[in-house]
Order: sequence, then C-alpha cells, then structure tokens
Amino acid sequence: MVSRLWRSFSDTLYVASKGRLATLLLVLVTLINIFIFPWHKEIVFKLTGGATPIDWKVFYTPHQFQSYIHALGTEGRQHIVLFALTLDLLYAFLSALLIGLFLAALLREVFEETSPGMYLQLVPFMAFFFDVVENIGIVWISLSYPLSQTMLETTTSLVRIASTGKWLFVALSFASLLFCFLSTILFKLFVTPTKKKS
Repeated sequence: MVSRLWRSFSDTLYVASKGRLATLLLVLVTLINIFIFPWHKEIVFKLTGGATPIDWKVFYTPHQFQSYIHALGTEGRQHIVLFALTLDLLYAFLSALLIGLFLAALLREVFEETSPGMYLQLVPFMAFFFDVVENIGIVWISLSYPLSQTMLETTTSLVRIASTGKWLFVALSFASLLFCFLSTILFKLFVTPTKKKS
C-alpha cells in the first residue's frame, strides 16, 4: 500500500515536471521574493524598530525570539499571524513543490526508479512540514501573548527546533539539487558516450 502510494506520488511529480507547472511555480516564487517579502520585512522593521522577521534567521536564541514577539506589539503580532497562515505557508508550499519537481526530473537521470535515492524527492516537503510546525508555534505564541515565562520558554524551544529542521531540510534540498545536476552532467559526458561506442 505504502509502496503504491509512493510510486504514484513519484510518478505524479515526474509527469508534472515535464509540463508548464514548474515554470508557473518559478514565476510565482520569484514574484513573492521580489514584492511580498520586502513588503513584509518593511512592516516588521517599522513595528519592531529595526528587527527582521525572526523565522528568516537560521539561528536565534530564546531571548531574541521573546524580545522579537514583545517588540511586535499587538498590531505586529496580528500581522505575523495573518502572514504566517497565508502568504508564508503558500510560499513554503510553492517552493517545496518547485524543488520537488526539479528533483523528480533530475533523479531519474541519476537513479533507477526503485532506488532508495528517489526518496530525495521528499526532502523539500520535509522542509515544508517543519515550516508549518514553526508557523503554528509562532501563531500560537502571538495569539496567546503574554504567556507565563515557563510556557513561553517551552514553546520557544519547540519553535526553534522546528526552525532548525526547516533550514536543515532547505539546505539538503539545494544540496540534492546540486548533486543531481552535477551527476546528470557527468553521466551525459562520460557514461553516455561510452554506451554509444559499445
């Protein structure tokens, strides 16, 4: 059952990677980076007196996170909640799907369809999963603020774990893309000519 679901998922990604969906996703992701994120950054910067969105940082301390939430104020926390539940999640999903499509196309040039290496397609979706968990934590803290110090510290720790997981899988996603891209080039340069000669 699980094997069939995985095969169906993998085949669906591969078929989609051959169409116009990847181009559309690339355009949407680019537009969000150019227009939406600078707008979001400016709002956070003004409301906090100079801070950048905390979830953009790879590492931050519990004190930095708590200071950030406090500095946002009521208006800022409302903005964070709305942004985290809409545009930020949309961007995370679109990015995961885009990288997943690229990997689906490239991995079949490197591995057999039944190879465990094909599971690299899941890496960007793991980044999306941890992004969702991180956003849920930020939203919960923002809606429940002020919290007791114990609860705030506990929740902050969970958010930081999710944030670390997100950035880890983001890095692995790009590393997987680079590996597949270079492997495909080497395969075409050295393996394919050898096969033709034989």
